[in-house]
Amino acid sequence: MSVHWFRYNCHLPLGIWSIVTAAACSGAVDVGGGEQGTSTGVPDPSDSSSGDDDGAEPTDPTDGATTGEVDASTTGTSSGGDSTGTGDVNFCGDGIIDGDEACDLGEANSMFRFCTEWCQLNVCGDGFPFVGAELCDEGVANSDEYGSTCNSQCRPGARCGDGFLQADEGEQCDLGPGNDTDQVDDQGLKCSAQCRVVAYRGFITSMTFTGDLGGLNGLDDADEKCRFAAWSAGLPMPNNFRAFLSGDDVSANKRFIDRLGDPTPYLLLGGQVFAASYDELVLHGPGDAGISITEKGEPLVGVYVATNTTPGGEVFDPESSCASWQSTNKSLLARVGINALAPDDADHPTWKSEGWWTSAYEVACDKPLFHLYCLE
Repeated sequence: MSVHWFRYNCHLPLGIWSIVTAAACSGAVDVGGGEQGTSTGVPDPSDSSSGDDDGAEPTDPTDGATTGEVDASTTGTSSGGDSTGTGDVNFCGDGIIDGDEACDLGEANSMFRFCTEWCQLNVCGDGFPFVGAELCDEGVANSDEYGSTCNSQCRPGARCGDGFLQADEGEQCDLGPGNDTDQVDDQGLKCSAQCRVVAYRGFITSMTFTGDLGGLNGLDDADEKCRFAAWSAGLPMPNNFRAFLSGDDVSANKRFIDRLGDPTPYLLLGGQVFAASYDELVLHGPGDAGISITEKGEPLVGVYVATNTTPGGEVFDPESSCASWQSTNKSLLARVGINALAPDDADHPTWKSEGWWTSAYEVACDKPLFHLYCLE
């Protein structure tokens, strides 16, 4: 090893080199062979004491085996930088498909195209929408449940606003981009941002009452009877309902003054339009079908309804309201309407033209025959 040190350090600075003999740099002296490992002289060939201890022949100072030189032909050193010794390294993005790559388009790789930057195919569910092929992709959040933003086919999921009516999910309408705008459907109805028809509801009570309805301003008045019917039937927002009634000094129009001029239509609970607005209702009546569906969604035709109201929405007669709907005195009378007649009934044309829906007969106040019109 000492020879190696000299052979590979012949280029030391002059200050250090002065300590070392010129013969050492020629590789002629093994400086590690002396007793102290510091011999600097050239041995005298005539010195018979040199190497006498073991009788060995002096070695040839040029013999690489004894000087520690390495035969490069036996080292097996590599001249390459890769596993094949060629210097080429394959990687994702080089345009060559190899290893576990499914594709490689080189610089064209993109997380939003056919081949991702990971050299894998862009597939539905990977979280990266394939432009031109997928409309969305939320990865593990893709779902076919109602209301999902993206379904398992990487298309917008079934939800309010997709333009398709999902009645089993509680949608009443869906105009897609037309929701919450002035756009209307084939019935002339608008649709809210929550897929609810922009309309008021109306029904006839399934229960009947006497002329004592609790008045029009009490804790258990006619309005409360409408609200109880809506609540018992499980209708949403039952407190929105009021009885379409005129008392002895207050008209139905005055009680519904907030609806005058309101263009919002009225619907039966089954979804059928019976009036384009409150104004249309009192001017032209509830269409051909009348107000013929109860709070329970059941049809009802040809029954008496307490009103004391003219077809125009005003008080019919102060004496025809069972003392403003607080009396069961059989000597008092109530003006009633007939809610609906079958289209093939002989009286149907008269019912419609004369406004019988709100003003047809008078009935004694003690009779438990009075239904109520309940409107929002």
